[in-house]
Amino acid sequence: AAGESVIFYAEPWYGYLVQFEVNADTIELYYLGGNYYEFIMPDQDVVMTAHFVPAPGDAHYINMEYANCFALADCLTDADDRDIAKAGEFVQILIFPDEGFKFEPSVSAAMTSGGRDFPDWWYVGTLEDDPEYGTVYIVELLMPDTDVDISITCTPGTTPAAASSTRIPVSVN
Repeated sequence: AAGESVIFYAEPWYGYLVQFEVNADTIELYYLGGNYYEFIMPDQDVVMTAHFVPAPGDAHYINMEYANCFALADCLTDADDRDIAKAGEFVQILIFPDEGFKFEPSVSAAMTSGGRDFPDWWYVGTLEDDPEYGTVYIVELLMPDTDVDISITCTPGTTPAAASSTRIPVSVN
């Protein structure tokens, strides 16, 4: 029905971006994180096509430091096993806290790009408690056209943080 929220999943390969083509004149389309998208149904039938296209530009490094946890970027690596991603890619960082620690997104992660604060990251939520790792936290960033430095520190405690509800508007071709 018109005005209804429709949520769907579209996961491109590493180094690729999703481009949407829609037959409607205007449509509200949002990226929710974790490869989930939402659109608001207009008052007409919609045909939406997701095209997976190579991300433009060169790959840049994701440099991570972490304390009281292990962090893993879900992206490509180079020959030296360094994390790399192309500008415009959404990259998830999985955070595995040491026993007795938790991730607090408001104070536990700092990201910089070119020596300045990097605002294009957000907390997505947690994976189900893993028998081996416990709570696994997920943050996501929109890779800029430069290297990103990430510092993550988990704090004492065991209660998972609440997920954020970021909606990023997506342009449609």
